[in-house]
Amino acid sequence: MPALLWVVAALYFRAGASFTMEWTDQGQIVYPIWRVAEGALPYRDFLQLYGPSLFFLNGALLHLFGADLAVLRTALVAVKALVAVLVYLSARSVAPPWSALFAYVLCVAVWGAPWWVFSTPYANHFALALTLAGMLALVTLRARRVVACLLAGLCVGLAATFKQTAGLFAGVAIALFLIWDTQAVGADPPRPVPPARLDGVARAVRMAALVGAMGLLIAYLSTGGDAFNALLLLAPAAVGIGQLAVGEWRGPGDPARRMQSVAELLWLAVGLCLPPAAYALIFACHGALGALLFNTVRGLPGLVQWFTPLPPIDRRVVAWVGGVLIALLALRGWGTLTPRRQARVALAVLAVVAAAVLLTHRAGLLAFILAPAWSGDILRLFYALPFVVVWLTWPLVFWGPRTPPLAAFYFFAAVSLPLLHPAGDIWHVFMGLPAFLPLLAVQLARVPGARPGRLGTVVSAAALATLLLIACAPFAVALWQAPRVLPQGSTGFARATGVIDASPKFRDAGVVVGYLDDQPAGRPLFVLANAQMFYFLAGRPSALEPEEFVLYLVGGDLIAADAARALLSDAGLATRLAAARPLLIDEPDSVLRARFRRVYPETAAYIDAHTRPVQVAGAFTVRDWVAP
Repeated sequence: MPALLWVVAALYFRAGASFTMEWTDQGQIVYPIWRVAEGALPYRDFLQLYGPSLFFLNGALLHLFGADLAVLRTALVAVKALVAVLVYLSARSVAPPWSALFAYVLCVAVWGAPWWVFSTPYANHFALALTLAGMLALVTLRARRVVACLLAGLCVGLAATFKQTAGLFAGVAIALFLIWDTQAVGADPPRPVPPARLDGVARAVRMAALVGAMGLLIAYLSTGGDAFNALLLLAPAAVGIGQLAVGEWRGPGDPARRMQSVAELLWLAVGLCLPPAAYALIFACHGALGALLFNTVRGLPGLVQWFTPLPPIDRRVVAWVGGVLIALLALRGWGTLTPRRQARVALAVLAVVAAAVLLTHRAGLLAFILAPAWSGDILRLFYALPFVVVWLTWPLVFWGPRTPPLAAFYFFAAVSLPLLHPAGDIWHVFMGLPAFLPLLAVQLARVPGARPGRLGTVVSAAALATLLLIACAPFAVALWQAPRVLPQGSTGFARATGVIDASPKFRDAGVVVGYLDDQPAGRPLFVLANAQMFYFLAGRPSALEPEEFVLYLVGGDLIAADAARALLSDAGLATRLAAARPLLIDEPDSVLRARFRRVYPETAAYIDAHTRPVQVAGAFTVRDWVAP
C-alpha cells in the first residue's frame, strides 16, 4: 500500500513540476546549490541561512546528473511523494484507513498545485519528511523505547541540518510526549520503586525540560512581530506544557518510569545532536566552524528582519469554519436520531450552509467553488485548519482515553504552529500543512455516528467526500489550467529542461540568457535585479559570490541598511565591481532595484556613470562597462 501511494503521489506531483519559474526566492536556493556542485563550501564561500544538508544533498544531485533545474525538481517530486506517504502512515497510526486516506489525498492535492513554492527545493520539504519519519519511529517502536528515542532523535537531528528550527522543535515535541507518556498512573506494569532521592532528580530533570521547551518557544516568537500573533501561535503548546508541568508537580505517576524517561530524553538528545555535531567537525576540519555558526546559529539569523503576520480574522472565515464544524457535529449524532429529528438537523445544517454562502458570496455556492484558486475563501479556510485540529485534539490527549500515538502527533502539531513565525502567509501554511493532517484524520474519524448499513453512514460518507472535493478543488483546477494559460511559442532554458512559465519575465529572461550565451565564457556576472536564478541559468557565478546573499536580503527589504553595509560596504562593493567589470543585469523600474539604490547609493551612482545598456528585453536590461 505505501509503495502504491508513493507512485500515485509522484505521478501527480510530476504533472505540476514543470510549471512556473521564480527568480528571487527560488534563485537564492538553486544558485548556492549549484555552487556547491561546483566545489564551493557553504558559509565559507557564500553566506546562507539554511542548514548544510540542503546544499550538499542537492549539490550532489547536480554534480552527478548535470546542472539542470529538472534534476532538482525530479528529486523534489520523490521527496514530496515520501511526505504524502508519511502523512498517510502517521494518520493511519491514529485513525482508520479511510480517514488517513482523506489526509493523504488532501496533502497530494495541495502540494501538487503548480506553484513555484512546491517546485523549489526548500529546506522545509526535506525537514518535514525527516520529522514525520522520526515521529513514526517513535510511535511504532514504543516497545523498544531506547531505540525509538535514538532513531527519532537522529531523524529530527538530520532535519535540523536542513532547517534548524524544524528539527529542534520536533525534538521538543518528542520530549513533551515522553514526559506525558509517563504521567498517567498505571501506564505500564509496576516496576521496582527507585529511592526518593533519585525520583526527585528525575522530576527536576523533567521539569527543567518543560521550562526549557517553554523558554525556547517564547524566545523564538519574541524575535520581531507583535504580541497577539505570537500568542496565537504559542497558545496550544503553552497550554500543553502548562498541563504537563502541573501533572509533574502534583501527579503521582510511576517513579520507575520517570527514571527511565530521563534516560530516554538523554538518548533523544544524543540522536538529535549527532548530525549537527558531525557537521561541526567537518567544518572545523576546513577551518570554517565559525562561519557555520555565524550563518546558521548566531550572527546572520539575528540580522534578518522578516515578519509576515497571520491575517486578521474576518467574518467569512468564521462563517465557513463555524458552518463546517456544525455540520460535522450534526453528522456525528445522525445515526442516533429519529427520522423526524434527522430531518430537522438536515434543515438546520442547510440553513447554516446557506448563511455562510450569503455571508461570503452572494452569487451562490457554485460561484464560490468556481472562483479563482488564488482568491477563493476555500484557501482562507486553510489558515484556520491547523488551529482548529490542534485545539479539538487537546482535550482528547489530556482528558480522553490514553492514546500515546495521538499524544505524540498532538505535541508535534502544537510545536509546529510557532514555525509560522516569522512568515504567517498562506504559502507557509500550505508548506507546513502535513504536520497537522494526522490530527485532521483523527477529527474526521469521529464524525460518522451511524452503524454500518444505516442511512447515517451513507450521509456521513457523502458529506465527507463533498468536503474533500471542495477542499481539493482549487488546487486541482490550478493544475488543470496551468498548461492552458501558456503563451504560444514559449521556449525554455538549456539548464531548465521542460520548465515553462506563462509570465512575460520568463520570455524576457530567455532573451537575456541567449545574449549572455554569446559572450565570452569567463566573463563574470552581477545581477542588480535580485534575480539570482540568472546565475544558474546562464552558468556564470556572481562577481560578488561570498556576499550575494546580502544583496538578496537588501532586495527583499529583510535587513537594516546599516547591517547590510556592515557585511558589505558601499565603497567596497563599488571597488570590487570596478575591478571585476562583470556584465550586469538590471531591472530599472523594479522595487528591488530601488532598495539596492537606497542601501548602496555610491555603488548605484558608479554603475550609472560607468556602464551603458547593451541589450533590452522587456523589464530586463543588460549593461556593460564603458571603455576607460
